[in-house]
Order: sequence, then C-alpha cells, then structure tokens
Amino acid sequence: MIAITGGGTGGHLAVAKAVSKELDEFIYIGSTKGQDTLWFSGENCYFLKSSGFVNQGILGKIKVIFSLIALVYECLKIFKKHKITCVLSVGGYSSVPASLAAIISFRKLIIHEQNSKMGLANRLTKPFATRFFSAYEKELCPYPVQEKFFNIKRKRNEIKTILIIGGSQGARFLNEFALSLYPKLLENNIKLIHQCGAKELEKYEREYEKFEIKPTLIGFSNEIEKYMQEADFAISRAGASASFELINAAIPTLFVPYKYAYKNHQYFNALYLVNQELAFMCEEKNLNSELALDLILNEGLKYADNLYNFKNINGAKFLADILKEY
Repeated sequence: MIAITGGGTGGHLAVAKAVSKELDEFIYIGSTKGQDTLWFSGENCYFLKSSGFVNQGILGKIKVIFSLIALVYECLKIFKKHKITCVLSVGGYSSVPASLAAIISFRKLIIHEQNSKMGLANRLTKPFATRFFSAYEKELCPYPVQEKFFNIKRKRNEIKTILIIGGSQGARFLNEFALSLYPKLLENNIKLIHQCGAKELEKYEREYEKFEIKPTLIGFSNEIEKYMQEADFAISRAGASASFELINAAIPTLFVPYKYAYKNHQYFNALYLVNQELAFMCEEKNLNSELALDLILNEGLKYADNLYNFKNINGAKFLADILKEY
C-alpha cells in the first residue's frame, strides 16, 4: 500500500490529488490545519495536529519538535495498520511526520517538489529519499496535473473572457487589481471571472454591486476547470500547480508572482515558462490596469499556438507508475 503525505496549501494538495487519482489504493496523511480536509476525505485519510516550523519563536519551535516526535510514532502505527511500503511526500509541514516515519522505518520515500525553489520540508528529507522528482530538476517528472485540465485544452482565437485567479486562498493584490481592471474590460466588452478566495467573497460581492453588469465571482472551487474552460486569457499568481494547470489547458496567462513567497519561488516558476514562450510575467510593482489591458488587447494571443502545441504528458500517471514499482 502507498501513503501520500503533504499539503497545507493548494499547490501541494493539487499534486497529491492528481497522483491519488492514478492509484487504485492509497492512504492520505495530512494535517488538521491548512486546506488538507478540503481536498481529501474518507476512512483512509488521517489528519494529524502537525504545525509549521518556519516563523515560530524559540518556544514555538521547541513545542513543534516535541509534538513531531509523537506524530512520527502515530504515523508508524498507521503504516503498520495499512502495510505501507512506500510514501510519497509532496512537501509542506504536514508531510514531515510521515516522511520522518518512512525514513526511520526504512520504507521507500519518494519526494515531489512542486516549485523551482525547494521548500524546507523537502530540503531536509531529500538526502534520505529513494527518489526525488521535480519539473525543474535533473530527474525530471512532468508536472502532475489532473486529467481534467488536459481535457479542456482548446485553441484561443479571440479574447472574450478573462479569468483572474489568486490561488486557492485568494490574493489581496490581485483582488484589488481585478476591481480596477473591470471597468476597462466592460468598455471593451470583455467578461470577467474573478476567483477572490472564500474569505473575501462577501467583500467583493459588495464591491461589484456598483456595476450594472456583474462579473462571475467565485470564492473557492474544486471545479476551477469549468471556469478555465470558458476563459480566453488568465491573470494568476505563479504557484506551480496553478501555473501548469493553466499551461496544460492552453490558456494564455499573465503571471504575477507573489513577492513574499519562500525564496521568491513564484518568480522563478513563472520565469521557467516565460523562457519557453508559454506565458507572460509582470511583477506587482510594475502592474497596472492600463498595462494589463494593452497586453490583453495587443499581445494576449501571442503564445496561443505554442500553448496549444505544448506536449501534454500525464505527470500524475508517470509518478503513480514509479510508486507502484515500490
């Protein structure tokens, strides 16, 4: 049996979910914190009281370490119950207990790193891993994306609808930017789909009330592909999962990296795609509604052919097949 562990944010969880759909049997080990329970449920899912180590004070770090010892022991019991032979870690603090349990019990540990800059959990456990995969590393793994994003792929010939998406938790900067851009979109008869995050939904429902024509406003959706399918152009943060979902769906995209991301990894995620002429990028400090509208109207479809011809490889199946070997 295979165990999948890791999460916290949508980027980690999207990979875990994509791979899980390619497996006949698996268990999931995540955290009670973060978004783990929004993505996984059922009798073979375990949610531990794990916490992040970064941004903790000295006492907080000590508390996390002592808690971690108990959680590792709990994972060992879970492994024994389900006869786990291999553990896939997708990173994040919720991956640490099960990853350490795999290491000390000499079970196979496979790691997938989503971003161009490695997170702390994966960096600490990588030396003990049986295999380590990334879309950005030498041992290349095509990025694990659910099949549903391949299935909505189409060639964009005109821009009638814009999707602005700030990640699974929304993004305040992009939310305010969407609001400032919307009047200009209306002037050009372009529709807007705006994912603002569940916590901000009520606020932006009020903000858009002043417009006679309302955009499609969503908080969080597990069916984001339905909105992607309608979109002809996207403006998005550059988390790795969202980036590769948009690219594999062949949506021309302007990436706006979150400047406070760990090691500025979103900038390098986006740069990787920009260098392949698959996307546009603009840093927050340079972005305004005039620049964005000019890009959309004059260059928005510049990479449409490249995106449509981009070779879709099922990275989730690739990784699942590796796991089955162990």
